[in-house]
Amino acid sequence: MARASGSDELFLLIKSLTPNEKGYFKKYAQRHVTRKSNYLQLFTALDKMEVYDEPALKSRFKYLAVEKVYLFDMILNSLMVSDEGDTVAIAIYRDLIKVHLLIKKGLTQRAVKLIDKSLDMAEQHFLFTTTATLLKLRYNVTRPTTPVSQRLAEVQLVSKAIQHQYMLQVQEDEVHWQQHIILALQHAEQHQLPVEKNTKLLNKKMLLGEVNTQQPISTQLKHMEALRFYYEWMDVKPEKKIQLAKKIEQLCKRMWEQSKNSESLLHYLRSINNLINVLFHNDLIAEAEEYVERILLLAPNIHLSIRQEVLTTYTDQKQAVMWCKGEHTEALKFTNEKLRQLKTLEKFPFQWSRVMYIMYRKVLLEISTGDYGKAVRTLQFFFGTEQKKLSPSALLAAELLYLLCQFEMGNFDTMSKAARSVLKRYPKLDAKQLKFIQAFAKARTTPQEVIDHLNTHCYDLVLFRLFMLSEWLQHKNKNIPWADVVKGLFM
Repeated sequence: MARASGSDELFLLIKSLTPNEKGYFKKYAQRHVTRKSNYLQLFTALDKMEVYDEPALKSRFKYLAVEKVYLFDMILNSLMVSDEGDTVAIAIYRDLIKVHLLIKKGLTQRAVKLIDKSLDMAEQHFLFTTTATLLKLRYNVTRPTTPVSQRLAEVQLVSKAIQHQYMLQVQEDEVHWQQHIILALQHAEQHQLPVEKNTKLLNKKMLLGEVNTQQPISTQLKHMEALRFYYEWMDVKPEKKIQLAKKIEQLCKRMWEQSKNSESLLHYLRSINNLINVLFHNDLIAEAEEYVERILLLAPNIHLSIRQEVLTTYTDQKQAVMWCKGEHTEALKFTNEKLRQLKTLEKFPFQWSRVMYIMYRKVLLEISTGDYGKAVRTLQFFFGTEQKKLSPSALLAAELLYLLCQFEMGNFDTMSKAARSVLKRYPKLDAKQLKFIQAFAKARTTPQEVIDHLNTHCYDLVLFRLFMLSEWLQHKNKNIPWADVVKGLFM
């Protein structure tokens, strides 16, 4: 999503709300504002806008600047009251507010019960700093009623427990920051910046040492995740990557079985997804398929918002398995069926990056059956109102594929108009992308001239993760049907 400025932050906040959150806000606002106020009208006006239009708002709302500030705060307040999508940490902080209110009203026994409940949650979810805060709060609340003879022992006990929690947090932070150091080094290399002198920031002894099984599961997981990033950066042997991915999956499964909450379930789901990707990259399709089926077992009896991520992940990975096995017709039927199923969960935000790949494969599957018209219609997904949720590179890839489909259908006028439109909307194309678009932009260029131009300037251009231009040119140069070329990809 584009970076928010002060003028459009309210618009972006409203657009980020789920239908449930919007509905709750309207009920909340009706209880907290008078009928004459414009806040709900402003909310509705912004919600209906596809693109932020401040002049249109100023013509309708006399005190727009003030009303925007008030509406922004009111939405945040309604989100604080609503408990949709709460993390454990947020739930604990809500309870802390209640604890302080109970203390203020003199109901200390009830406050201690609520602190104890929050302590159990914090310890169960390895929230070390929060646990330390709660231990300190509990001591301060109970101190007046603690017998004088026990106070010194109580102080020592609580102090030791708090210090232990801070020590656990320091250990976890060290591993956590090692992961971020590796990511920063990777990004520096990608941008051709010198990294040699900064590698000393890596604690290789800790990273490559044995994971301490006596540490909390969360710390063990962070250690393994940091090691996973290190393996990817150093490009170690595939066997080590697979072994580590399986260890992470087993540890996440153990954490989920212990807590059975939504956060640990998402960690487990993502660990399975990471393992499947590692197996895919090493052509272990049959083993990857076994783990794909495990994803579906997570779907029943969970909250709808999480079920959507589970089903989206399953659709993406199952579709990839069928693609790699050459089951293109079956994969297209499966994709259409799952997209209909996911549509019933629309009131929750889609996992857009994952849906993007599902839709890209759907386009290729339609091409593999020779149905270019359907492929063009599917590509409209990338050009619709939700396109702001996709990266510029993803949108451009769809534009390029759209040009190829129009070329295949012989719609040369449509193709050249679309190409010229792309040139206007993407002024910062790199050299190969620019040459690619220019090949299609000339209205009177013959098909063979387009092919010759692309062969000369753009042969190895990557259109997106699953498709290179060389595959399309292969079918043109060797007179192989494009559908056959697409069918053969990744088989």
